[in-house]
Amino acid sequence: MTRETITLTHLTDVDIYRISLPRGSYQISSGEDVEIVSNEGFNYKIVNCKTLPEIKQMLKCKTITHYVSSDDEKSVAEFNKELDKWDTRDDDNKFATLEDEFKYKLLRRDWTPIHKICETLSDPLTLEVKDTVLYSGNPYITSGTTIGQEPLLFTYNRYGAWVNITTETFSKLGMVRSESDLNYAETRNKKIWGGTSPKNGLRFVVAFGGYVFTNHPKFSLKGCPINGTLKEMEARYAEDAAEIEHIIQSAFAEHFVEIGDATQTYKEVHAGVKSALAELSKVYVKVGSSKHLLAGRAKLSKTIKLIEDFWKESGSI
Repeated sequence: MTRETITLTHLTDVDIYRISLPRGSYQISSGEDVEIVSNEGFNYKIVNCKTLPEIKQMLKCKTITHYVSSDDEKSVAEFNKELDKWDTRDDDNKFATLEDEFKYKLLRRDWTPIHKICETLSDPLTLEVKDTVLYSGNPYITSGTTIGQEPLLFTYNRYGAWVNITTETFSKLGMVRSESDLNYAETRNKKIWGGTSPKNGLRFVVAFGGYVFTNHPKFSLKGCPINGTLKEMEARYAEDAAEIEHIIQSAFAEHFVEIGDATQTYKEVHAGVKSALAELSKVYVKVGSSKHLLAGRAKLSKTIKLIEDFWKESGSI
């Protein structure tokens, strides 16, 4: 049975075509190179080519070359001619005479077919080419395989990425990482931070007089590596980066930034609106008025976002 389609992965950054061959034998032509590759196992076999290949499947067939008895030999044509002579069966599979039936069955019994295995090539198979890369360009997203292995998945080193994103975000804010262990109280009104741990993720990162990620349990976990496609891992990295930056920048603004020449700090404004939203969430109203409550909560949430975005865009955080 001929396979109609073969899947290829084009590793564009190293310009290699990576073929996943199912069980069977194939002739692979790539440029001037022609190779016969057999896969006798049940897993895919990986073959790499420098150029887009032409792939043909090698098909095996068994044919009869002649017949032999204990002391004689007949060609296929001779045997079939004699067999047809005694094959007088009708539509009901009955022979014309008992002699015909005896001669037919005797011929079948005494003559043995001799077979030969021959090989032919199919037409070129259809190639389904998918583009990807071997190296992501992100040190925290690495290929989970070498060129010659299957499958081509990527591993996202979450903990390493979290620590790097955290370090870079603090650095952009002009904050210095402490080389020694810090008590969170030591960071109050100071631009220093510390406290990452491979066992606890970002759980004990201290700055701004407290634990920065206390209310964000996702980053309090160990942050074990996860696997997936390159697109999936890049999306997870971008999501984590945006979330960590937002947490740190908001905390920085609440702790240090003042609004213009006014005496009211950003922290007070931000905390005040969030407190109002929290209090509003505790209110229970009649069904007819619920839409007004929901609208009020939505406006407060939007206001919080506007305050945070303003300080972020102004360069204050």
